[in-house]
Amino acid sequence: MDMYCNCGSIIRARELFNQLLPIVDHVAYSTLMKAYLSVNQPVEILNLFKQFQLSSISSDSIFYLNIIHAGYKLGLIHQAEYIHRSIPSNMIEKNLSLQINLIDMHSHCLHLNEADRLFNLLKEKDKNSLGYLIHGYAINGQGQKALKLFQEIKSELKFNEQIYKMILYACAFTGGLVNEAKEIYNTIPEKYKTSDVAAAMVSIVEFEIDLIFV
Repeated sequence: MDMYCNCGSIIRARELFNQLLPIVDHVAYSTLMKAYLSVNQPVEILNLFKQFQLSSISSDSIFYLNIIHAGYKLGLIHQAEYIHRSIPSNMIEKNLSLQINLIDMHSHCLHLNEADRLFNLLKEKDKNSLGYLIHGYAINGQGQKALKLFQEIKSELKFNEQIYKMILYACAFTGGLVNEAKEIYNTIPEKYKTSDVAAAMVSIVEFEIDLIFV
């Protein structure tokens, strides 16, 4: 089955998977789910997951990461909640990767209260989890919350290009945060003033010009 998945023959892999039921293990499920992820078929992953839930097979964090990635691709709050509830809480507590990817999924699905709650529960916050949460605020037009988080966490973390880019876009998508964005841009170390970060700043300046001529 792994060979078929690696060769892109997902239909044949699924046929073999079905033939092996009910003796397949969580590794077989994960292999097939990963293949569906590669061709952007998150619904098939959730269907597999529902089938898995009817069995007595044990699972691991890698298995659940595939489910979380499917939830991310779907972008639906109710699916994000369902997936989160389905993961054993003790497994989440012990696995940083699950915690960070849940923050990413909830942020992308605009379930921002839950993403923020999970972020605050992290024992050690990192740039990835911060970037995911700021991105969620940005695409939802909540630049003020993104700025508040950015200011609160800057003494704990050293920012990278991605964080600076996300906070500038949060300012751009919200509007009315031009001066705040300029202040942030002036504090960015030169090594992080890449073309992508500059593009984010340009989008803010263009927004300011548009306001002048409205």
